Amino acid sequence: MLTQPAPRVRRGFRLPESQLGRREMLWGYIFAAAPLIGFLLFGVIPLVGSLILGFTKWDMAGDPQWVGGQNWAEILSLHVAPIPREIDPESGEPM
Repeated sequence: MLTQPAPRVRRGFRLPESQLGRREMLWGYIFAAAPLIGFLLFGVIPLVGSLILGFTKWDMAGDPQWVGGQNWAEILSLHVAPIPREIDPESGEPM
């Protein structure tokens, strides 16, 4: 008795065989790409640009100069003086 081998089962991604299936897949990619492109344009690119500008000295009139971490070291080493409180001499309470 002859036996036939079991058919191979393809797992994973398969292209649709019909024209309608391909068209639906294309529209799915288009609709998924729109928010990703918006996120890149309005989220990632400005974030990276701001990070790069944070390492430069630029007065917007000339060319930016790379200063490295000098800007960040200056900002992180700032000491803020406490605000003096005025106290009412009679009651001892803050005004």
